[in-house]
Amino acid sequence: MIRKIKENTWSFIILAISFLYLFTISLISEGLYGDTDSIAHYQIARYAFKYPSLLVSHWGKPLFTDLSAPFAQFGLQGSIFFNIVCGLLSAWLIYRIAKEFRYKYALLAIPFSLFAPVYMVDLFTSLTEVLFSLVLVAGIYFFLRQKNILSAVIISFIPYARTEGMMFLGKSNTNLVDSSVLTQAYMKTAKFIYTFDSNNRVSKTTVSGNTLITIASDISYEYY
Repeated sequence: MIRKIKENTWSFIILAISFLYLFTISLISEGLYGDTDSIAHYQIARYAFKYPSLLVSHWGKPLFTDLSAPFAQFGLQGSIFFNIVCGLLSAWLIYRIAKEFRYKYALLAIPFSLFAPVYMVDLFTSLTEVLFSLVLVAGIYFFLRQKNILSAVIISFIPYARTEGMMFLGKSNTNLVDSSVLTQAYMKTAKFIYTFDSNNRVSKTTVSGNTLITIASDISYEYY
């Protein structure tokens, strides 16, 4: 019990130090990762209260806009602060997941996730990837804790953080996407993974037994 309390205490110490480090970098940094997308997401959140239709803008991602809008009122730095907080919460949940699997060095999950190069740079932006990661790991964590309804509710919001989150919504959503984007009938018992690129093309990977088939086709899907 003493060891458990000590390890949990260390997790909060690591998170606090990480916050001070990341927030300091965000203050002294003169650059911005994410280019125009980062600025656009910030502006949508910044003016969402003035133009309420922005609260449900699919390009802006409604979940991100609604949660980050209060922070965006303090400027771009406010949006970056929001992402840093989301990143810290994600890291803590990953640590808790590692504890669920009884990993000996579960504490390492916090720095390994926060300071992974690709992930760390997203913390200093107004991009939606960080909130997406928080929704995903929160859903996984509560699933492992056998809180299935709560996990399902959380995961149900993931497409509103990033469109790619549709792949986590299960078979019912797969059938919906399958019927709306395909013009030919394929194996209905197969499992599909859909990936949309910037040109609105979908890559369909069909897994059946030991066979792996990849098909790419043009679709008219709009995600704006």
